[in-house]
Amino acid sequence: MDLFRVSTIFAILLATTALRLPRYKRQDEISFDDQNEPKTCIAKNGKQGFCVDEKYCNADHVIETGGILLESEFREGITKKICNESLQWCCTLEAPIQSQMNSSENVDSCLAADGDICPWAVSLYKVTDLTKRTPKFPFCMGTLIGTRVILTAATCMKAAQNLMLYARVPDSAEPTRNYIVIDRKAHPAYNTGSHAYDFGLLVLEEEVNWGIKKSKGACLAFDKPTGTCTSLGFGAEDKTASTMLNVTSDVCNNFGGKAKEDRICTKNADTVCNVATGAPLVCESTTGKGVVVGVTRSSCNKDQVLVGSLSQSWDWITNELNDLHISKDAYLEK
Repeated sequence: MDLFRVSTIFAILLATTALRLPRYKRQDEISFDDQNEPKTCIAKNGKQGFCVDEKYCNADHVIETGGILLESEFREGITKKICNESLQWCCTLEAPIQSQMNSSENVDSCLAADGDICPWAVSLYKVTDLTKRTPKFPFCMGTLIGTRVILTAATCMKAAQNLMLYARVPDSAEPTRNYIVIDRKAHPAYNTGSHAYDFGLLVLEEEVNWGIKKSKGACLAFDKPTGTCTSLGFGAEDKTASTMLNVTSDVCNNFGGKAKEDRICTKNADTVCNVATGAPLVCESTTGKGVVVGVTRSSCNKDQVLVGSLSQSWDWITNELNDLHISKDAYLEK
């Protein structure tokens, strides 16, 4: 178990042994003692879990980031008692992403980028103060696939652990609407240190509203990025801003080495470098259309941006999208 997961469990355990805390307690506000190691158990789904306060688990006995219950809420139908404490459940860390059924009348294949116009670009917001439910500034970006799924960097998910996530789609019919993220999943091989396989998927509670228009999810391509491409950052008034990037093979010195199969080095080819972590890397396909071939793993660092190539994770991405019942027509160029 990596340090990231252990820290999360220790933080939750300490919260359960103290006064009942409100949900979405920030991890950096919780200190923990190495002696408070959580008790392991076998959950009802057959996987190894941990004994934690029941307010941190959903009905399927899976630990939810930020918790589920308010102090005034109670659950019914608690199954066979496994943990010693009366208010503790045996819950696991891994949660399956919920299925998404797209209606045929609301999906119009995928939409290729037109130059630097990317209607499916998503801004991500994390809630650090529940008294102010609307965050002021985005912290990451993503790419809308189909109607409810967002492709982003797992680094963004790590930065928002234990926090509520919102998404906004600036070019949708409701650009300031907050879409609640209900599920999140990182690539199983994601490494927090090297940023290898830095990909994550988010599922929204509701479909993005495009008004009278049909869905405008992005077109993905699993080719290795080459040439001059485009990525996105945050612009004025919740809009996006674009930056041209040259894909190179030897300018990753700001990120600890040369390009590898999973990581792509890019260099700013614009006047100003403005790129957000989790943003799409859009390159021209063989048919001349703008397709997403990568996800940024950093913002600009001395005119350099580290990018993850989709080509090395195509199987994980397509398998996860298939599990969500998303047709390949919804994200692959025809």
